[in-house]
Amino acid sequence: ISENKYVSVIKIKDIFTQSIIKFALGYLLLMLITFAELLVGFMILRIKFAPVLAAVIAVIDILPILGTGTVLVPWGLIQIAAGNAAQGAQILVLYFIITVIRNFLEPKIIGGQIGINPLLTLVSMFIGLKLFGLYGVFLVPVAVIITVKYYKSEMIQDNSKS
Repeated sequence: ISENKYVSVIKIKDIFTQSIIKFALGYLLLMLITFAELLVGFMILRIKFAPVLAAVIAVIDILPILGTGTVLVPWGLIQIAAGNAAQGAQILVLYFIITVIRNFLEPKIIGGQIGINPLLTLVSMFIGLKLFGLYGVFLVPVAVIITVKYYKSEMIQDNSKS
């Protein structure tokens, strides 16, 4: 393997490692935001064990395939079916609010953490979902990040030589 290719492989490995760490930090921040939203919502609704429930649901939210809806939608519907329509509706409204905020913040936070345009992050997540399912939501953005950062570093290096 030539020295140029070796340097490129090392650069890609470094970009990958840094990007994965920043990606994880971005999702940790999203998890904390979701926890805070749930905690405030549960406290307003006077739900017992609000901090514990908010923490458990925030962890479920960060897992692939699962989300806040996995807990909040059935909970809200069960409350409505059990005759507690007000609390059930309030839980469903809380779910809607959290989902809207998450859909707005996720591309911004993840894009900001990894240093690429939020629109590019959103598009790569969408393409990843369509092509590869839920794993693609994570894999395609990582591939785009590595590609963009690698070529940016190459352009900077070329400009510094000129």
